[in-house]
Amino acid sequence: IWDCQFSSFDRVVATASGDHTVKLWSLNNFSCVRTFQGHTASVLRVRFLSGGLQLASSGADGLLKLWTIRTFECESTMDSHMDRVWALDMSSDGKTMISGGADSRIIVWDDNTKEIEDAKRATEEENILMEQKLANHLRHKEFDEALKMVLKLDKPRQALKVITAMVENDLQAGLDPCNSLKKHVRGWEMDTTAQILRYARDWNTRARNSDVAMIVVRAIVAVVPTNTLSTADGVPEILAGIIPYAERHFERLDKLISSSYLIDYTLSSMGSLIEEEGDGR
Repeated sequence: IWDCQFSSFDRVVATASGDHTVKLWSLNNFSCVRTFQGHTASVLRVRFLSGGLQLASSGADGLLKLWTIRTFECESTMDSHMDRVWALDMSSDGKTMISGGADSRIIVWDDNTKEIEDAKRATEEENILMEQKLANHLRHKEFDEALKMVLKLDKPRQALKVITAMVENDLQAGLDPCNSLKKHVRGWEMDTTAQILRYARDWNTRARNSDVAMIVVRAIVAVVPTNTLSTADGVPEILAGIIPYAERHFERLDKLISSSYLIDYTLSSMGSLIEEEGDGR
């Protein structure tokens, strides 16, 4: 055992040992209540933080790890040291951690949990607002605004939703499914075209999205000259990634069509039998 630390908040003690683990022991009955595994070499130092809810450990593998006691989870691994981390301690306010290693470096770590949570919350709020705006655009069939928004935010899943709605609207109006898409393709820069092709490549990996993906490819190929696509940066590689899955989907459709002939034959035979029975009566 290289180190031990008594908790100021509970009747437990944490130990760091040469078996690559951090253990938490109860002072009531001296039993091991938690074992934290993740270091690949001896654990040299351990400290409590976050009001006794978390542990920080450092090891001979040059890593610092942050553990949540309740869930046994390693929340973060820090690898700025190049050698054994012999020293580890916390500031009095618990917001700063200092580590020192055999690499002759002392590193000060600040707790940025609040900033990360704030950024995550802001992202979630932005996504909710974007989903609301997108739903409003689709409800009013404002496909132009909806598509511009999802492309600007680089949201492939929402882009699939917009293009699917656009295609369905064209089909309901008795138009070619590529009709609206072709109008958009004519106004796209090549970067936007490549972006949409990347989306289509990813959509095409799933059978249920392959029809929309193929409609997108068809609209682009019909509008953009072949020599322009072949010389555009990254586009030939994207198209090469679309082809294998497209061939697989076409083979699947061919098999379904072939199987449908058996259904037609069965129904036709059933009709003949019904007619014969009717004549017999």
